[in-house]
Amino acid sequence: MARAAEPPSGTRDFLADDMRRRKAAFDTVSAVFERYGFDPLETPAFERLDVFAGKLGEEASALIFKILKRGVHEATGEADLALRYDHTVPLARVICTYGNRLPSPYKRYTIGNVWRADRAARGRFREFAQCDIDTVGTSSPLADAEIIWAINDSLQALAVPDFRFLINSRQALHGLLEAYRVPPQLGPQVLNSLDKLDKWQHFLAIQGR
Repeated sequence: MARAAEPPSGTRDFLADDMRRRKAAFDTVSAVFERYGFDPLETPAFERLDVFAGKLGEEASALIFKILKRGVHEATGEADLALRYDHTVPLARVICTYGNRLPSPYKRYTIGNVWRADRAARGRFREFAQCDIDTVGTSSPLADAEIIWAINDSLQALAVPDFRFLINSRQALHGLLEAYRVPPQLGPQVLNSLDKLDKWQHFLAIQGR
């Protein structure tokens, strides 16, 4: 009975005190983003499965929570919907859907739950809140700088100590692959390994290795 009363692995219950702290944090971050001129956006918790098709990469696509077809199609075991994996793909759909009705450049932020069909290992969750802030419709580096400043002010407003920003450039990474003569077909795997390097170091630190 005790196990049956627990939430599913990789998920959490938030009681009153936790909910109030989370709401205060989300409100603080939202206020900073609004001050920088970013508009809030909320999308459905699930999208059509074809919206995610080919957008996330092979590894991420395997972590999508799929929703089986309903009604007369239920017996087929096929899926046509998926829980929201991130906020980036829904943003792309919103831009395609509303087009010229959105301001240009379009500056938006969103805070909401996402779902990953991942193994519920220590320190990993299958349902968690994710915060995204993006500017679409400009190639100006000032847009990137503005986002960094907005995040900086948000973290300061939350009294987060000792944080730092790590800037990633795909162009620089591709240049390094060419300089070290990495075959083009191996490039994506090498970049994927580099992306996970610090995560593995963090995991090993947690395990005390």
